[in-house]
Amino acid sequence: NTEYTEAFETKRPLIPEGDWRCYIKGIDVSPGNKPSTALCRVTLEFDDQDLAKEETMIGKDKIQKTEMLFLDLDPETGLIKHAGGANWMLGQLRAAVGQNVPGKPWNPGQLEGAGPLGAKIVHREMTKMDPNTQKRVGTGEVIDNVQAWMAV
Repeated sequence: NTEYTEAFETKRPLIPEGDWRCYIKGIDVSPGNKPSTALCRVTLEFDDQDLAKEETMIGKDKIQKTEMLFLDLDPETGLIKHAGGANWMLGQLRAAVGQNVPGKPWNPGQLEGAGPLGAKIVHREMTKMDPNTQKRVGTGEVIDNVQAWMAV
């Protein structure tokens, strides 16, 4: 029952913008807020030596980030859609680790431990839905986001 008098950090330092090498440390797929959606939580662990030298990352034992992919499901089968432009970020992630092969059986759990791959990190303003206008508005908070996945 150790007591603390210090305040804890409330935000993780942003990963600097750029193309960084990483591995997929974990994958978790859970139901979305509609029957035709799912959430795929991708936990990345960066092992890029140049990233480790960036000022905001110095002294970190591990550099990790969680990225959320919103998946479209077929409403009749509940399976992840794979055509018509649906789930292209998942397709890009699979391709970056050599798992987007037609005819070869695949499931999301195979992504766990996969890599190395590249993640293009960009900074953007967080948004939320304004209940009055039903439009997305900026919150003023800047977050880091994976804009693209690449093979390395």
